[in-house]
Amino acid sequence: MYLLPDGRLDIKSLSERHVPYRDEAASTEAALWAARRYDAIGPDGNPLDRSVLLLLGCAAADSLELPYGVAREILGILRDAAAALPADAAGVGEISVPVSIATKRAKDH
Repeated sequence: MYLLPDGRLDIKSLSERHVPYRDEAASTEAALWAARRYDAIGPDGNPLDRSVLLLLGCAAADSLELPYGVAREILGILRDAAAALPADAAGVGEISVPVSIATKRAKDH
């Protein structure tokens, strides 16, 4: 659904599906798909695809009222992504903001 015939990410269809506050169910499904896809393609995947998928996961963690199980899965993938960054990488601390917000939301539900 979110892949082009050549296997690359269809950014347009994925971003059109993930519109928080318009359709929470569609946004949740797209965010979970993006997080799982990010995890599946690994560090050697297309850098543009990985960036888009990671950003969508972070946006979902920050803006959606995710069901508990979905939040835990997305947060686990985001934590793994943060842990894989080198200590001197630019912006390392930036991923902790959405992760901490989503962690709090997941605990509240």
